[in-house]
Amino acid sequence: MSDAVAAARSVAEGLLAEALPRRWRHVQAVGHKAEEIGRILPAEDRGVLACAAWLHDVGYAPSLVDTGLHALDGARWLARSGHAPRVAALVAHHSCASFEAAERGLSEALAEFRNEQSPTTDALWFADMTTGPDGQTLNAADRLAEIRRRYGPDDVVTRFWAKAEPTLLAAIRRVEARLRQPM
Repeated sequence: MSDAVAAARSVAEGLLAEALPRRWRHVQAVGHKAEEIGRILPAEDRGVLACAAWLHDVGYAPSLVDTGLHALDGARWLARSGHAPRVAALVAHHSCASFEAAERGLSEALAEFRNEQSPTTDALWFADMTTGPDGQTLNAADRLAEIRRRYGPDDVVTRFWAKAEPTLLAAIRRVEARLRQPM
């Protein structure tokens, strides 16, 4: 584990482990999964993926909540705290955050961060959206079903996933195809 990845893990642990232990279990599994699948990326992107995975949900930390869009709140905090701009941007846009931003009227705010739409983005979404809330491995369809059950039919999260699902599933399929390719 590189120093940057270890530091990202430590930051996430400090913000989430005590305050939100279930979220921390999810983040740990996402971080480990991202480290494992990083092999599908060029060497220079693997650490960026791992850092973003460890930090992707810091915006849920009670001390960081501002807009209610955890991806944006986390990214803004990361940017203010001197984290790499690319990591902050990946966190800002992780797992179809643009759809949630639209539902919350925060699209302009989210646009503060570059949306790179790359294999690294896909890998982050894959790691997040194939990991359940307790760190269990799920396929994306089961993960989306779990989210819908947890939030209920009328929640903004359920509404945005109804629109975002095709985009997410396309990213998942791209990563699955890369994982099948011989290295």
